Amino acid sequence: MYDFMKRYIYVPLGGSRGGITRQFLGSVLCFSFVYYWHGSEYYAFLWTVFNFIGVTVEAIGAKLMTLQKVKDIQADEFRIGYTSDVYWGDSWADSSRPKSSGKLII
Repeated sequence: MYDFMKRYIYVPLGGSRGGITRQFLGSVLCFSFVYYWHGSEYYAFLWTVFNFIGVTVEAIGAKLMTLQKVKDIQADEFRIGYTSDVYWGDSWADSSRPKSSGKLII
């Protein structure tokens, strides 16, 4: 079923290489096909809507992750997160040189 939808519905509409609009349209048509294939029941409608929302959010997130501004924010958070100080029981210490005595309190 997956191969059929990919080969005959999603890819002819542009797939993931046809831009975000074509990708969105291909996803709508694939999920509509799944909905009708399973009998147009209410539970099938809910399943297709929730899965479509999940796939769409994932695709938008993947596009956002390629933006330079997002990459810069990630780099800043990584740098800050791994160079912060740690409190080792009785004093503040550099995280790269923990004291051998004292308990780690985060």
